[in-house]
Amino acid sequence: MVVSKVGVKVPLKPGIKEVTEQENSFSNQILILFSAPLLNEDLSPVENLAIQEEINAIASVLEDISHPILVEIVVKVATSQTIQDVLSSRFKPLIIHFIGHGMREGDNTALVLEDEVGITRSFTEEELEIALSNRKQVPCQIALLNACHSQKLAQAFVKAGVPHVIAVNAEDKILDVAARCFSRRFYQALFNQDSVSNSFLSGRNAVKLDDKLKKLFNSLTFEQGVNFDEAFKYELLPKGSPHNQSLIIEPADSHSCIYPHWSNTNIPREDKNFVGRRKEIHQVIKALVESDKRCIALHGMGGIGKTALAYAIGRWLHERDRYKDGVWFISLRDTDSVGTLITKVKQSLELKGFALERELRNSRIFLILDDLDKLIEKESNELIELLNPLLEQCPNLRLLLTSRDSLVRDIYCHQEEVCSMGVSETREIFKKYAPPQEQWGNNDDLEQDFHLLAKFLDGYPLPIKLAASYMA
Repeated sequence: MVVSKVGVKVPLKPGIKEVTEQENSFSNQILILFSAPLLNEDLSPVENLAIQEEINAIASVLEDISHPILVEIVVKVATSQTIQDVLSSRFKPLIIHFIGHGMREGDNTALVLEDEVGITRSFTEEELEIALSNRKQVPCQIALLNACHSQKLAQAFVKAGVPHVIAVNAEDKILDVAARCFSRRFYQALFNQDSVSNSFLSGRNAVKLDDKLKKLFNSLTFEQGVNFDEAFKYELLPKGSPHNQSLIIEPADSHSCIYPHWSNTNIPREDKNFVGRRKEIHQVIKALVESDKRCIALHGMGGIGKTALAYAIGRWLHERDRYKDGVWFISLRDTDSVGTLITKVKQSLELKGFALERELRNSRIFLILDDLDKLIEKESNELIELLNPLLEQCPNLRLLLTSRDSLVRDIYCHQEEVCSMGVSETREIFKKYAPPQEQWGNNDDLEQDFHLLAKFLDGYPLPIKLAASYMA
């Protein structure tokens, strides 16, 4: 997910013919609001969506448009506060595109947003109507809600005067691959100056023809292929309204698609092999947000997954742009002196030769110091004498430390023990590294064998990966 700040702004003011005389301008912008909460309110994990892949698909299409255009993609996390801020802004995006889950309870529907600690926050039809009410200008010219159960929610945009609203009228979740497929073809047609209605049909037809969807098992027909089911979940609203106009964008002399890049960090954008640990990530985020402790210490046995968890925490924070000076991961494996630690931090952050507390005094930064075992063994006192002044003199600094042993002594930090993973997470990891399950054979005792193996591996990620890889 790309959410770092964009360094370049293009102050263009395109719009649609019917609204060019409105008081406020529409910026030449696609605003993508994404929601990827960690846990439901009952602390059960939320299903992952391939959000970054959908954003990449949109950016790729816009870059390949044959004629010159200037367009900016802005990506924000979808919280209640963000939605209110967006709708209150004087400058409106051309398109608002929501990526996330929808939910339904009885006759009521809601968008699933996230709160500041990664818990789901349902945003109901009524709340959306309130947020959209009392506005002098419509919030955008096209609203695309790539979330299931979004038809009723789309009506709030229709009532607010948005001329073109695309919703998903689905009783079950819209498949990630269908969402990407629709978005890619819809934006391609739209920015090639086709009408909204034709662009919508192009997106829906692309879903019907997609090779991946054709191979997926259909649980209703018990045959391969879900193309038509997924295609007809999309609806263009309001019904009976003319959608045969094209977006009118000011001519450009050159082609430029501006979108935020993954920067200001040394943590990889994604790790497709990382599984689970959502409760642990939530606990760390909650401690950072709700307590006065600015140092979090993860401890646990070797191979339990502390490093992978630290990466995941840093990635989650950086996706949400919590620290303007970045999130940085410093590997300290086999580092046995504080002097070497300081050198590694300065090299990673490209700092000058001053003391760390002076360099970081005014920085809003999240620093991960991974694998402190050798330092604790060799220079425990020196490590404490470094960290305590850093925390005292750098009020906007946050630290995440990992080690096998607890770091309670003399360091004012929140402790979290990393424990073994559950059976469902064990199964997920195992499947990622093992051969396809159809190659395991047709042994009737296969499930029991796997249960015994999972019990033997005891939820330790490293042994699970090794055992699965050995099968391959």
